[in-house]
Amino acid sequence: FAGTDLRAAKLTSLSDGTGVVFDGADLSDNTLTNSQLHRCSFRNASLRGVQIDDVSLIGSSFSGAHFDGAIIIDSTLDGVDMAGVQLGAIVFDNCRLVGADMRHANVAGSEFKGATINLQGLLADCSDWSNADLDGADFSGASLTGAMFRGAVLSRSTFKGATLNGADFTGARGLHSADFTGVLGHARGLPA
Repeated sequence: FAGTDLRAAKLTSLSDGTGVVFDGADLSDNTLTNSQLHRCSFRNASLRGVQIDDVSLIGSSFSGAHFDGAIIIDSTLDGVDMAGVQLGAIVFDNCRLVGADMRHANVAGSEFKGATINLQGLLADCSDWSNADLDGADFSGASLTGAMFRGAVLSRSTFKGATLNGADFTGARGLHSADFTGVLGHARGLPA
C-alpha cells in the first residue's frame, strides 16, 4: 500500500495486518476499526482526520506522518515510533502508549483522555505537550528531558520515577493533584 491513495476508505476487521507498509500513503479521512496492524510502517503517510477505533498498532512506525485532527479511540500503540511527528491536535481516548518513542514530537494542543492513559516508559525528550489535556495520564518512568508542559492539564497525572531534567511546567494546571514522587532532574514550574 506504499504511496496508495486511500482517502476516505474504510478498513475494518483486518485480523492480521502484520508488517503492512503504508509509507507515503494518503489515509486522510480514513476509518480504521477492529484491526491488528502490528509492526506496520506509516512513514510519511497522511493520517489527517483519520478515525482509528479498537486497533492494535503495536511496534508500528509513524515517523514523518501527519495526524492533524486525527481521533484514536480504545487502541493499543505500545512501542510505536512517533519520533519527530507533528500530531496536530490529535485526540487519544482510552489508548495505551507504553514504551512509545515520541522524542521531539509536537503534541501541543492534543488530548490524551480516558481512564487508561498509560505512557509508562515513554521516550519523549524535547517533546511539546503545551496545552494538552493529560488528566490522569501515567508518565511513570518516562524520559521527558527538556519536554514542555506549558499550560497543560495534569490533574491526577503520575510522573513517578520520570526523568524531568530541564522540563518546563510553567502555567500547567492541576499540578497539586499530580504525583511527582521520585522524579529525576530539575524541572521549572513545579510546586514546591
